[in-house]
Amino acid sequence: MSAVADRLKGTALMMLSATGFGVMVLFSRTASQEGVDTASLMFMRLVMASLALMTLAWRRGATWPRGRSRWVAATMGALFGANALAYFMALNEGAAALVAAVFFCYPVLVALIGCLISRSLLDARTMACMVLAVGGCWLTVMPQGGQALTLPRDALLLTLGSSLLYAIYVLLSRSLPTSSDPLALAGIITGTAALCMGGVVATHGLHHPVSWLGWACRSEEHTSELQSRLHLVCRLLL
Repeated sequence: MSAVADRLKGTALMMLSATGFGVMVLFSRTASQEGVDTASLMFMRLVMASLALMTLAWRRGATWPRGRSRWVAATMGALFGANALAYFMALNEGAAALVAAVFFCYPVLVALIGCLISRSLLDARTMACMVLAVGGCWLTVMPQGGQALTLPRDALLLTLGSSLLYAIYVLLSRSLPTSSDPLALAGIITGTAALCMGGVVATHGLHHPVSWLGWACRSEEHTSELQSRLHLVCRLLL
């Protein structure tokens, strides 16, 4: 496959990943109304996603990461679990549109932290992308009818923390070799995150949906979780 085809495929996967993230917010609210708390929500979706990804990797005969790559993937899983927990806790505290808009400023954090680590200057293209990212978030939450939308302090702090954790997660993914199998890596990441959330659930108890609608939302979020893990595939393709 040519380099152009690789980039087009990676771009399409990123768009699908972004769609998955957006849809996930809507279904999480419904699941919460069906009696599922944040920890249980995260645990169930991560377990389903990790089982699906590991099964796909096994059927493909994927080569599982070893040594440093395995530990990097496990660390990414812990970061993702913490990031997702903070994100969904923020959704319980504030408006979904505002939480999502603040969270999706994470590319700016990725660029800034990456710049600090490499001790290099941002190029014009990166700065333009940062302006577009912030501008798009502003258009989402811009005041309408003279009334500005605001987030409660707790929701804002949780969202900013979630965005920072995800930025670190993305930067850490850059250290993985491009030869790594993306499905195997994604399976380890979601599996590690599920184990972390399992510890939280073991302490507070598992609260499952009370109706078929809640379980349907779990299935939809499972699909969205698979789409969101395509972000890792994009990092390896581009």
